[in-house]
Parts: sequence; structure tokens; C-alpha cells
Amino acid sequence: MQTRALAAAAILALAGTAAIAADLPGSVAAAPPPPWPRTWDWNGFYGGINAGYSFGNAHNTWNIPPVLVTGVDAETFNGPLGGIQAGWNWQYSAFLAGIEADIDYGAETGKQTFNSAFSVTTSTLVTGTISVPHSYTLTWISTVRGRLGLAFNRALLYGTGGFAWAADKEPLSATATATGGPNNPDIGSTAGFMNPQSLTAIRVGWTAGGGAELAISNNWTVRAEYLYVDLGTKSRGFATQAAFPITNTTLIPPGTGTISTRTTDNIVRLGINYKFTPF
Repeated sequence: MQTRALAAAAILALAGTAAIAADLPGSVAAAPPPPWPRTWDWNGFYGGINAGYSFGNAHNTWNIPPVLVTGVDAETFNGPLGGIQAGWNWQYSAFLAGIEADIDYGAETGKQTFNSAFSVTTSTLVTGTISVPHSYTLTWISTVRGRLGLAFNRALLYGTGGFAWAADKEPLSATATATGGPNNPDIGSTAGFMNPQSLTAIRVGWTAGGGAELAISNNWTVRAEYLYVDLGTKSRGFATQAAFPITNTTLIPPGTGTISTRTTDNIVRLGINYKFTPF
């Protein structure tokens, strides 16, 4: 009987020791960390609209061979714009990656006049000035960009960058004013030098920026965004016409000039998106 009592006590002692050991730190594998606490899921497809304002610069380099004129000038263009965007987000914990495409239409316009002196030697030295009024307009701009960000539940901060395309037009015309010696009887007047014409082009470049987005319901988000756009340099040709005809010759013969334009733009806009897969 005494032996049985001792055995029971030993068993109880071993059980108690095991229970105490189970409660000691490091006695079992550490539990995995809890998942990132979030109440809104950014994963999935979305689309929406945006509106804003842009301001940019067009830096021009002119080359007009008939009168040996070269020079530079610049236009500042600005105006409202608006359009649509669509994209897809992938979210892992607090990290987000995505891709987005958009297109905006607007009337970003600026005006400038290029003025340059020239000299031509015929039967006598003739000097004058060329005046080229012109304007610059971006009619639409589109981007395809990647996005990387950090999500804080319903708030998202992100950076973005990718490719940009745009269409521009540049209406221009020109006049020439010249003065010369007595052997040039028509000199001393102003003549048309370039028929009104509009140069157009599709521009290709890159863009980078960032923004903040906030979920305001189970499907809707609002955002504020800034983009810097560099559309590179584009060269275009334009025709010039004969001016100041004199005896047996023409002071300024017809020809072809070129204008090379480097365009950059800044876009600030607000947007609203609908997320097609609710959280």
C-alpha cells in the first residue's frame, strides 16, 4: 500500500513538472506574428476620372537657311485638362505594386514671337528682321506607369513612373522687314515670308511623380497626384516663300526652315476611382 502511494506521488510530481516546463519561455516554438491589421484591401481592378491643371515649357531652336538665321526662344504654356484612368493593384501586407494607364485632353497653350536680324548681299548689302509669331498647344497627353506604395488601411502613399505620349500643334507665320541701297527699289517695306501653317507631331517621353489616395467607401477612392513629364526634342520643317523680288533676282528665295522643340510639362490633378472588387 505504501509502495502504491509513493508511485502515485511520483506520477503527480512528473505531471506537474511537465506542466510548469510548458509554461517556461522558449519551451515551445514561437507563434507566428499576426497578419498586418487592415480593414481595406487595395487588390484588384479600378477605373475613374481626373481633372487638374498643367504648366510646361517649350524650348525652340530655329534654323532658317534662306536668310541664314538661327536662334532660340521659349514658350510657357498652361491650361486645364481632364480625362480617365484605369489600373490594377497587388497588395502584400502594407506594400502595394500596380500598373496604371491614363489619357487626358486639354488646351495647354502658350504664345511667343521669334525675332531675328538677317543680312543678304545681292547688288548691295541688305539687312532686315524676321518676325515669326507662333503658339504651342498640347492637345492630349497619355501615360502608362508603374506604381509602388505603402498602404495604411484606407490611406495609400505611392510613387509612380513610366512612359508618356502627347500630341502637339504649333501654328506659325512670318514676316520680313528689310532695308537696303538704291539698287533695291522694293526694300524698305514689309513682306510676307511664311504662309500661315500648323506643325503637328506625336511626342514620346517619360514621366515620374507621386500621390496620395484615400478610400472613402467600400468601392470608392479619391486621390491627389503630381506628374513631371519630359517629351524630349522633336524637329519639324516649315516652308518659306520668296520675298522682296528685285530686278532679275529675288532678295529672299523660297526655302525650308526647321524648328526643334524640347517640351516638358508639370501636371497637378485630382481623381476619383471605383474599385470593382470590394474589400
